[in-house]
Amino acid sequence: MRLLFGLCGIGIIGLANSMEGGALKALFQPTALLLVVGTTLFLSLTYHRLPQLLGAFAGAISTNPLGRETAQRHIAVLSTCRTIALSAGGLGFILGLIIILQNLSDPAKLGPGVAIALISTLYALILSELILAPLSNRLQCHFASPRNDNDVDSSPKGPLEAATPSVSIFLLSTLGSLLMLFIILTVIN
Repeated sequence: MRLLFGLCGIGIIGLANSMEGGALKALFQPTALLLVVGTTLFLSLTYHRLPQLLGAFAGAISTNPLGRETAQRHIAVLSTCRTIALSAGGLGFILGLIIILQNLSDPAKLGPGVAIALISTLYALILSELILAPLSNRLQCHFASPRNDNDVDSSPKGPLEAATPSVSIFLLSTLGSLLMLFIILTVIN
């Protein structure tokens, strides 16, 4: 049921886009998708082995309570993926700006750069904050559940802290958006 609610929540993004006259096709940008998802996957695998990555996702989806050490390991893996996803969105934004700057002499060629810049940021936010953050929070809840009988570490050590990604990527995206808007307005006029 939670998966259905999650999909409905993400689907509202497409619905809101359609309500304002946008086409769902405009939200699908294969280059940005490859950049964000591919970069997140492969760079996460440079930090954690594949079984650790799969174990973190399985632990977050599972309904069984987890031990403290297991939950902390899984949260660390998801936190790494979350941070890399935001960074990949920032990189996609910068690559989009580079494409825009290369084509300033021809305003008709600015569209692909703008699309990569904005859609890669959107994909990064969806992956990081609407998929990975809730999974990490589920792990927090699993740990907060009654202790597992097999939990070796039964000493109370307080609640785990939630993983928080860096604010610098958000600031970079915001400043980049303003810069891109200024460049486009300058070229059009």
